[in-house]
Order: sequence, then structure tokens, then C-alpha cells
Amino acid sequence: MDNYLRKPKESAAFDKLRGLAGNWEGTFAWSGGRNATGKMGAQYYTTGNGSAVVGNLTQDGVPSMTSVYYLDGADLRLTHFCAAQNQPRLKATATDPDKGEITFRLWTSPTCVLQPADT
Repeated sequence: MDNYLRKPKESAAFDKLRGLAGNWEGTFAWSGGRNATGKMGAQYYTTGNGSAVVGNLTQDGVPSMTSVYYLDGADLRLTHFCAAQNQPRLKATATDPDKGEITFRLWTSPTCVLQPADT
């Protein structure tokens, strides 16, 4: 099979993300410096004629965070719109679509990060 006909693992992982479309519910329990627990909801849907997957998270019914997953050439990337009001941008560094696992790493500086002088 020619290289240009092969589907990269990142594309297969993106297809798995598309398959999350719908509404999901669960619970959360913070660890570390926070100790809150509660209900977590997630809604996934595609946009841009299937070129992006949007994931919206809610805590106890209140919208809190959004992540947008997309392919940039052969790279699977995401921009996360955090409740902390910053936007880290990440790139998949390892994917295993059969296991449903994707490892993301920060690939560029987050935007809207408050500096000490900004607070």
C-alpha cells in the first residue's frame, strides 16, 4: 500500500474521538490541594463538517471547560479552554486507538496566562 493511502494512528484516534458524540455523566473527586466532589457531565459533538470534535465539561450542571480536538496534517492536536481562564494547546505524542488511549503534551505556550502583575 502506498504511504499516502495509509491512515496515520493519529487519524484513527481522531475517528475514535468522533465516536464519543453524545452526552456522558459521571462523578469527580479532586485530589491534591482541592477536595471537592460532585457530578461531571460531558457533551461531545463534531463541528466544521467533521473537522473538529468539541468536548464540553460541566460540574454539577455548570459549564466549566471546553476542549477542541482536530487534525493538523498528520498531527492530532487540541486546544483546551480551561476554567482557570487559560488556553493550553497540546499535541498527541502517543496514540493507541485500540486501547482508546491518547497522550497529549503541551506543544506551545498557553494563551491568556495571568502573570503576577496581572492579578
